[in-house]
Amino acid sequence: MNRRIFLCLCLFAPAFAVGGRQSRQPRTRDQSQTGELFPVSKDGKWGFIDRAGRVRIAPRFESAADFSEGLARVGVGGRVAFVNAAGGIVFRPRFDSAGDFHEGLAFVETGWKTNPHIGITTETGRWGFVNRAGRLAVPLKFTRADAFSEGLAAVQLGESLGERSGFVDHAGRLVFEFPFDVSWGFHEGFALVRSKQGTFFLDRAGKKLATPEIDDYQARSFSEGLAAVQINGKWGYVDRTGKLVIPAQFKDALEFSEGLAAVRLPVDDAHAVTCPLQNPGDTSTNPNLYGYVDRAGRLVIPPQFEYAKPFSEGLAAVSNCSKPAFIDETGAVVLSVPFDEANAFAGGLASVLRYEMGGARIGYVDRAGKVVWEPTR
Repeated sequence: MNRRIFLCLCLFAPAFAVGGRQSRQPRTRDQSQTGELFPVSKDGKWGFIDRAGRVRIAPRFESAADFSEGLARVGVGGRVAFVNAAGGIVFRPRFDSAGDFHEGLAFVETGWKTNPHIGITTETGRWGFVNRAGRLAVPLKFTRADAFSEGLAAVQLGESLGERSGFVDHAGRLVFEFPFDVSWGFHEGFALVRSKQGTFFLDRAGKKLATPEIDDYQARSFSEGLAAVQINGKWGYVDRTGKLVIPAQFKDALEFSEGLAAVRLPVDDAHAVTCPLQNPGDTSTNPNLYGYVDRAGRLVIPPQFEYAKPFSEGLAAVSNCSKPAFIDETGAVVLSVPFDEANAFAGGLASVLRYEMGGARIGYVDRAGKVVWEPTR
């Protein structure tokens, strides 16, 4: 399951800490500024297509991320640059790495180093934020920094992970300090963090939300007024007062989106999913499957999928026996795709993956199931 860690796991951006479970929210796109552009690769170079699959920015970059606030982060000559919807380079940060723009600012970093053999940080570097003109808006004064959400960004203030950290505003002013080593940012007024004290939610003043004790790392950010938490090995949902309003009863639980959330439950043998293995005649049976509950905790789509993702644009990606499909809010399969994995729809397209020797190939399908970009690398 994907997860949100203190530093975005994005191109050119090292990670603040490893650990935690957090599925990502469905992506949103800035239609007015980008005209719906999607990153694609061809012959080892990256560019962008529109919703119809037409190439709008020819593949010429070493890497490319989604557009965010009208700009996309790309790789040019081993360095990061930002391009506009016409493909023109707006600016090249004079730093070693950078994140995407959120709320008009993007974190930047210089001097961060790791041991390439084991991935351990050897030098933390210095972090700050630039504005959309590429000018340094917040000085390089932090030892880690994350993207802004709801007006605040998580930062590390000291050299050692988990000792001095907190949240700053757009001017770089410290709003509150709290010792955490992982943060998932603010969502609906609360930030999910993990520290030596445990896993919990902080409000905008840095005060802990009173919840039942959460298992270490086992929680997800608030979405549609509820947050999934694991308590004594079972998942349920708390509301914004910290009260457990959907009892801890699931083997897994994802965030709410469009009124529904995927949850994992055991099923009897008659409803378990059995899949063939490589050797002829060998099979594997999964008795723990995903269904969907509503905000009252009622099971509205029975457990029947090995994997499931949040709803986005009216559809949710699910999978059985490594065969992805999309369902509607009734649980009916409305679209099957001949790939190894499918992600949520965003801007009318869903990215799909085909796994081959040498890595994954990425493509896109539209809501009719048409392949607008064949998976390439």
